Amino acid sequence: MVTLYFKKNEDDILNDLKSLVDRSVELGADRALIITPDKVVVDDRVRAKCRYPPCPGYATSLMCPPHSMDPEETRKLTKLYKQAILVRVDVDPKDAAGPKARKRKAYHPYATKLHNIINQLESEAFYKGYYLALGFENGGCRLCSPSSEKIKCEGLNTGMCTHPMDARPSMESVGIDVYATVNGVGWDIYPIGRESDPTQTPCAGFYGLLFVL
Repeated sequence: MVTLYFKKNEDDILNDLKSLVDRSVELGADRALIITPDKVVVDDRVRAKCRYPPCPGYATSLMCPPHSMDPEETRKLTKLYKQAILVRVDVDPKDAAGPKARKRKAYHPYATKLHNIINQLESEAFYKGYYLALGFENGGCRLCSPSSEKIKCEGLNTGMCTHPMDARPSMESVGIDVYATVNGVGWDIYPIGRESDPTQTPCAGFYGLLFVL
């Protein structure tokens, strides 16, 4: 029988959180860490960067702005949780930095791995009794068109997501400053883009966040 989290003692909760961290590594994460939600940095400028210059995913999915939660909603949400897990999937810099990597979408397999880890963790947390567990991922949603250059979200036409059990918004889309959050826990993180030199990029990664309770 599953025990709901508010009926568990602190030791049981800590053990559950540690088991979710271990599970994330089993699923392919390179790092995972228990954090308190006050370590999650929310900044309105992150949401603005989705629009200026416009991200290719802007307004193309229910999981992206302007359809996803705004920063003020995110701030309120983080205050309702007490524990979260931050997850990192390492990316080879040559698959993330520079025009060649961007053109051939070499980073997609890493993004897919991160997506699967967060979704699985959220599910397992739910079945441990943390029924309000909520996951956030990295980058735009491509579940409706995984192999296409253009994102075609069916939910924009119907108002209903066609992949409700799988689709989750990115941290950036709800105003979470991934750079500041990751740096704040002591992990290295660097800006990476089309003009980045992979030989001068120390590391790269995709990040996910699971609010547990």
